[in-house]
Amino acid sequence: MDIIKVKIGSIDKSLSGKQVLIDAVVDSRRDTAGPTIFRLYDGSGFIDVKSFSRSRKVFPNLKKNDKITARVFLRVSDSQKSGELLDYTIIDEAELPEFRKYVKNNENEKIKPATSNFTVKSECYEKLKEKFIDAVRLIKKSIIESRLIILKHHADCDGYSGAVALEQAILPLITEEHDAFDAVKFYYKRTPMKKPFYEYLDAIKDLTLNFDSFAKEKPPLVIIVDNGSSEQDILALQKLRMYGSKIIVVDHHLPAYDENNKNFNKSLIDNFVDVHINPHLVGFSSDITAGMLAYELSNFLTDNDEVKDKIKYLPALSGIGDKSSCLEFEYYLKSASDLGYSRGYLEKLAQCLDFEAYALGFLEGHFVVESLLTDKDKQREIVNLTYPHIKELEEKEKKIIENVVVKSNVNNYDLVVLDLAKIDIMSDYPPPGKATGLCFRMFSKDYHKLLVLGVSQHYITMRTNIENFNILNVMSFIKSKLDYGFVGGGGHPKAGTIKFVPAVKDEILHLIKDFLINLR
Repeated sequence: MDIIKVKIGSIDKSLSGKQVLIDAVVDSRRDTAGPTIFRLYDGSGFIDVKSFSRSRKVFPNLKKNDKITARVFLRVSDSQKSGELLDYTIIDEAELPEFRKYVKNNENEKIKPATSNFTVKSECYEKLKEKFIDAVRLIKKSIIESRLIILKHHADCDGYSGAVALEQAILPLITEEHDAFDAVKFYYKRTPMKKPFYEYLDAIKDLTLNFDSFAKEKPPLVIIVDNGSSEQDILALQKLRMYGSKIIVVDHHLPAYDENNKNFNKSLIDNFVDVHINPHLVGFSSDITAGMLAYELSNFLTDNDEVKDKIKYLPALSGIGDKSSCLEFEYYLKSASDLGYSRGYLEKLAQCLDFEAYALGFLEGHFVVESLLTDKDKQREIVNLTYPHIKELEEKEKKIIENVVVKSNVNNYDLVVLDLAKIDIMSDYPPPGKATGLCFRMFSKDYHKLLVLGVSQHYITMRTNIENFNILNVMSFIKSKLDYGFVGGGGHPKAGTIKFVPAVKDEILHLIKDFLINLR
């Protein structure tokens, strides 16, 4: 009976106990006190095959990157596929071009998107389609290459919505590829970030905490959601790149550009990442949120209807959290409404998610987050439990704000200054930064040209409804007038933060007023 030739990806239980031939490259070799373990790769997947010998080193001439036809005795169960390497032949030099083509074709079939259609009509998405496809291919290739996937995201409603949408699509792919329900413990990590950028400390922690996981095999794939596009992200991204990491950024903040050579199709971070999905790169605004982008990426990743049903409302939730106003958001709201998620309920859920994010801090919180975002029954229990408490805390905060804010009028613009140090209650909610948003909501009903400044010793958080106001322009203005003070920051045009050393706080407040005086 002839021995059949098979692809690794097509091996199933029907082949268990049989000998097969596999054309593959040796991805790794491990010599142990027991068997020698060879990992074979043919583009469609990996398989570990063992060889045994008590008296000598097994196949001493077979090494990493050798291209072989392996004769393997297969052992396949519900949870694992493996085999015993019985013999091999090196693929002839003349046949290598055909072999490489074979591996590439297998790989392309394995990593192709589940769909190439977006869930809503969007000119922005269509212009970004190739980037979505590139991201899908990189994620799927990283999974079949057994890379650790590290998903980083901003710890707010938008960041969590996008990260969970991606997580729900990625985890089943990892489980399926490795034929083990616990594979995600070894090949996946998700951690939130408090700061609105991927800082150098994040990169150091990710490299240090996960070093043993990938140093001997392959560097990880790092996916950054709702952060990653600004100038402040560059050093951390360079650090990851130094150690060979693959990087995908899914963000909607205005990217950093080279002031001397502005090319709005390419930002500064594009020099350090593999894929950058951002609406600004194709002429659109931050109203298309990171959560919406990540949701569409998850749609390209999976055709699992159960997963899709769980996350279908998340882009609408991200839009609520980031005060979105765009056609895509209206589509997502309609879709969420069809599932029973009213806008009013989503607004409550967004506040509860921010509350949970504040409580979790830097913890992954898989159980807590999944309960809130993917278990509809438990979600309503949590909202019913926490939302009244959140509103009670906010009402107390409003009374404090009303009594400590300083109001003024500058060039017919209403300026409200909130000294955050005066309202800070340690370890209580809402935190000082979120209080700025609450203050803005309190006064924006009556003031239609309003700028709210939440002032701390080393940062000022801004919220505004002034039509031609752009926080990034404010920052440029301050930097042109103040060449010291370690001024930095970022965010959206009408919601962001400027950082500085405490010594220049008063000067920066004066410069913001000067900016308003000159604003037309």
